[in-house]
Amino acid sequence: MSNDGVVIAHIERNYVTITGKPGHPDRRISHVDLATGLLNAAGNADTSAEDDTVALKSPLILPPNVYLMGRGKSSLQMGMYYKGRVIPEVKFNNGGTIKSYKNVIFPNIIFSVTLRNTNDPRDKKVKYKYSSWRVFATDRHVLSLPEQMITRDDRRSHIWTLPLPNVYDDARVCLGGNSIFTTFTDDLRTLGYMYRMLIDSPFNGDLSIPSLAHRDYSPRDWIEYLSGRDTFPYEKLSGFNSDLHKRNTEDFNSNELK
Repeated sequence: MSNDGVVIAHIERNYVTITGKPGHPDRRISHVDLATGLLNAAGNADTSAEDDTVALKSPLILPPNVYLMGRGKSSLQMGMYYKGRVIPEVKFNNGGTIKSYKNVIFPNIIFSVTLRNTNDPRDKKVKYKYSSWRVFATDRHVLSLPEQMITRDDRRSHIWTLPLPNVYDDARVCLGGNSIFTTFTDDLRTLGYMYRMLIDSPFNGDLSIPSLAHRDYSPRDWIEYLSGRDTFPYEKLSGFNSDLHKRNTEDFNSNELK
C-alpha cells in the first residue's frame, strides 16, 4: 500500500497476493474474494463520507459458499459451491417406507440461483423474489470454475447435472412437499437452506438419476452404491474423461490450503 492508500493486487494463476501497509506481511486471497470485494466496492460505496471510511448503501448479506455473483437491472444471480463430502445419513422414501443409508458420498455441488428484482410498494423491505434454482456436480476446484453463471451441464468440461435422485435432467430440483423461501430482503442468508434441504430431505424413486453414462442404477440402488465410499465415482458419469479428471484432481489438490 502506497502513501496515498492504494492497494496493490498481484494476480497469480491460483491466487491473488495483496500488498499491505509497509511493514505488514502480504496476504493471499482467492480470485473470487477479489472479485467480490471489487463488486461490493463499486456497487455499494458511498463516496460522500467526509473521512477515509467507506459507508455501504444497502449492502447485501450473502449466503455461505458464494463464489460468483452478478447484478443486473432485473435480476441477481449467484453461484454457490459446496465441496464434496460424506453425508452421515441419507434417507430414502421407498413407497412410504423410509430407509436410512450411512456415510453417503456426495460430489462437489454447484448451485445456480436466480432472483428477480422487485419493487413492491406494499413491502419495501422485499427486494428480490425467487426465480430459478439449478444444481450441478463437478470434479473441478471452485477456483477453476468458469467465470460466468452455470445454467446447463457441460460434460466436456466436467460439469454435470447433479447425479442424485429428485433432480430433473435440466438440473431443476423436484421439491416434492418441501417449500423454499421465495421473497428476500438484502439479507440472502436463507438461500443456504437449499443445501440443507437437499441433504436432509428423503430422496425417492420418482425420477431417474441424471448424467449417468449407463442408467443401470435405480435411485435407491445408486444411493446404496454411494454409501460407504470415500470418493465420488465421477467415472460413472456421461462424458467422463480420465485425463481431464487427473488434471482436475491435481489442480484441486494444489488449490487446497496446506
